[in-house]
Amino acid sequence: KNDTVKRYLVLLSERTQEELYESNFMLNLNEALTQDVGFGTGNLYTGWDAKTIGLNFKSWDIASYRFRENSKGMIDNVKVKYILTAEQAAEEFGNKAGEQVLKDADKPETETNKYEFIHCVKPRKQRNIELKNTSNMPFESTFVNLKEKVTVQEGGYEEQPYAIARWMKAPNEKWGRGQGMTALSIVKTLQRTYKDFIELGDKYVNPAREILQNFEAEYKG
Repeated sequence: KNDTVKRYLVLLSERTQEELYESNFMLNLNEALTQDVGFGTGNLYTGWDAKTIGLNFKSWDIASYRFRENSKGMIDNVKVKYILTAEQAAEEFGNKAGEQVLKDADKPETETNKYEFIHCVKPRKQRNIELKNTSNMPFESTFVNLKEKVTVQEGGYEEQPYAIARWMKAPNEKWGRGQGMTALSIVKTLQRTYKDFIELGDKYVNPAREILQNFEAEYKG
């Protein structure tokens, strides 16, 4: 009922919408919902890009990540494996990207060499709740260069940045089932019906014709 509070909340809502639409949110949300959640499990990462000073989103395909549930069935441990070129890795992690990565990034002929990285986000077991730095946040974050087996970045999050969506799942299942799986049989029936309808129309417009055996000229239809 407080007018000042109302105005402040409206301002927050407008600013949030501006930040979302200025970012890559819509594109990645569409990928996560239509391509992944529609048939199984979706994974949408939400982060803050300090270089562009804005929100950053990334939809991950189901083959690139693994996750674990806690005792309550909530997803709290996520590991994502992805590929960066030497140039991209040097830009992302700086001097800690790895010795070989930095060497490749300095040469035009090798700057596109690819390297695998793993990002692991899980609950932090030991932390000082009175400190607000990244090393004491509820979730710990670790980036690892797989080829050189070195940790390239450590930090933390206030909450799990990977939002893993599951439209439906059976008891004791971990991976989700999407609406597309439920409707798959119906879709196949509709596709067959549509194919038959097209074939029926084609035969109506261009029906089969009978030709006598004694017809000597070339029949062109």
